[in-house]
Amino acid sequence: MRKQTIIKIIITILLLGICISSVLLFNKYVKDKAISKELGKITIELVDFDGSKSTKEFSYKEGDSVWSILKDNYQVTYKETQFGIMVSEIDNIITDFTTTYIAIYVNDEYSNYTVSNIPIKDGLIVSFRATYL
Repeated sequence: MRKQTIIKIIITILLLGICISSVLLFNKYVKDKAISKELGKITIELVDFDGSKSTKEFSYKEGDSVWSILKDNYQVTYKETQFGIMVSEIDNIITDFTTTYIAIYVNDEYSNYTVSNIPIKDGLIVSFRATYL
């Protein structure tokens, strides 16, 4: 009877070790997935009506977009349209879309895309400039 009890204890300890190892490996896998690799950096510039400029650099990971970085790091007022997201306010830059708007420049060239459609890539400079019509 003692031999059977010892065998049960050994099997229980082995199964417990396997369970603990599985939980630890699973947690490591989940953490590795959650902390995805940095793919690059982009720079966002805000230029107010008086020409004052604020510049910040952000790292991005897989799944990020220019829009997600903008809305996660600035106070933004926007409207969803059939063409994409149209931004009317970013932090202290406030426009009315009648006499003023926020022009988007990508690498110093006027963008034909809305902020939600700008392709993200390393080294990208996106400038949001308060503009009179």
